[in-house]
Amino acid sequence: MSAAQFQFALSGLLLLIIGSGYHLALRRLRITGFSFYLMLGKTFTLLLLWLIVHLLLSNNDLLSDFESLPPPFMLVFSSILIFSFLFSFSSLGLVLVKGLSYSQLISFQSFRILVEIMLMEASREGLAPLRMTLEGWNMDILTGISAIVLGIYIIYFPNLKIVRIWNWFGVATLTLIVTIGFFSFPAPWRLFHDEVSSIWITQYPYI
Repeated sequence: MSAAQFQFALSGLLLLIIGSGYHLALRRLRITGFSFYLMLGKTFTLLLLWLIVHLLLSNNDLLSDFESLPPPFMLVFSSILIFSFLFSFSSLGLVLVKGLSYSQLISFQSFRILVEIMLMEASREGLAPLRMTLEGWNMDILTGISAIVLGIYIIYFPNLKIVRIWNWFGVATLTLIVTIGFFSFPAPWRLFHDEVSSIWITQYPYI
């Protein structure tokens, strides 16, 4: 399976998991009837619109332009961070927080294992720099593996202190790979010139 095919499959799987999780959370919160379908519909609509807009932008190579200042991709990346923050504290995001257990929320992060597999394949195809993979400086797979272990552990031994430490560890590993990608862009601030650039991140279907 190519990196592109893997990315398509991963995106579909994540949409399915998020949708199923949202459905379960609504049921647990006893949100039924019209409100149930309204909130479920809003969630799927937002996710699909988000994917469509970014895929259209990347398919036109607009996001691959790093000569303009600021680069279009950096504006999109900033919008992703803002959207994620706003969604987390919106009524839609709070449904997941309140309706799912700590174990389920933590275990979801195991999807990072699949992301690492996709990165490895992208590197083999000459798309991604080796530095961005687990054979390089990327340690995010540890977050994915530990999510499975902690997700099971927390069921029997609830400990929010461990969850907080693990969460910050996950933030640190994600920040590391984002930083590597940032300084691998074909832009004036590029620091890593010994491998291919990370411009593939801005292209269809990887965005």
